[in-house]
Amino acid sequence: LVLALGREKDAPAILKALDGRVDRLMCTSAPEGRLLEAEELAEQASQVGHDPEAWDDPLEALSEALEDARTGGGWVLVFGSFYLAGVLRTALAEAQCAS
Repeated sequence: LVLALGREKDAPAILKALDGRVDRLMCTSAPEGRLLEAEELAEQASQVGHDPEAWDDPLEALSEALEDARTGGGWVLVFGSFYLAGVLRTALAEAQCAS
């Protein structure tokens, strides 16, 4: 899971709902929007029992998650912020056009 959350969201409740449902929690942020910083989100995730990773660059987080899914036969979920989804969707579309 690649996750970014807005500052106004109830991060502890969202993180608790994800408990036991994700194999890897990659906390990140996006350049726009009022989002929690990756480290801050990872700290909140730790407080509710996750073993999160903080990724300052959402594109690097996505790249790592995709590689993990390819080698492990899993899938990737981008969740929590339309700002994050916008950044990653644009990058994926550009990568697809380049190939």
